[in-house]
Formats: sequence, C-alpha cells, structure tokens
Amino acid sequence: MRPGSGWLAALTLRLAATMGVLFSIAPAAAQTVVDADTLKIGDQLVRLYGIDVPDRQQSCDDGAWFPRPRAMAALVRYIGDRKVECFQVYTDQKTGQPVSLCYAGSDDLQAFMVGQGWAWVIRPDTLKYIDYERQAMALRRGVHGHKCERADRWRRRQP
Repeated sequence: MRPGSGWLAALTLRLAATMGVLFSIAPAAAQTVVDADTLKIGDQLVRLYGIDVPDRQQSCDDGAWFPRPRAMAALVRYIGDRKVECFQVYTDQKTGQPVSLCYAGSDDLQAFMVGQGWAWVIRPDTLKYIDYERQAMALRRGVHGHKCERADRWRRRQP
C-alpha cells in the first residue's frame, strides 16, 4: 500500500535525523521497466529502494535456472499499463541514480518483488519488507523455490 503524506514525511525526517541529510522525494511520471530493479522515468533511470534482485549472470539450481529475466517479466506484468509514481529516498553514490520507493497505483513495487520471491530485502534498510520475504520463503515463491544464493552473497564470491 502506498504511504500517505504523513508516513512519507516521517520517513524523510527519520532518514534526515539518522544520516544528517534531507533527501529529496519527488514523484515521477511515465515509465518503462528496464530491469528487475530499475525503471526509466522520462530520461531518468530509477532503482527500486531496499531490494536486491538476482544478478544478471546469477543462476540457480546448479546453473539450470536463471531468475533475473523472470523477475523482470514479473515486474512488467505486475505494473501492466498502470502509472508508476516514485518517491526518491536517496541517490546512489556509485551510479548517481535516484533510489526510490515506487508504486503502481497504490501497490508497492518493492513489496511485490520481495513477496513474490523475485528479490531479497536489503538489511537493515528495508525491514518493513521482511514479512513479505518470510512469506515468500515459506511458500517457496520465485528464488525461494529453487536452490538460489542471495544476490549479495553470490556477488561477493565472484572474481
């Protein structure tokens, strides 16, 4: 569910107090899904906040199953033709891209990706999605229905 203005203001103030920086939070307009965790809003690439999707080269089930394209397809289907709004939480220091909470209508895209097993929660950033992750694990959805390593752990092992 999309946060109301009170929730969003509280999040902004909490982040500002915690990190000493006030992040801009700006709504966005027309969009294209670029990848399993990235949208293109106008000319701007926007990454979904607080989730980690399988890496492009990452496979599961000993190389037999590649989840990234499936995760992207799931996000495309879920959004459909609905308008997406994004609220910037911060700017990624490496890429310069905004990292944002995004919603298709009132539906939280991050919650969908985690709840369907197409992404893992980035800890401790987004513990609000931890129950979605636990449910996806219990129901063996997406990556949790396969022998998949968390993307962050998989990346650390790569040369």
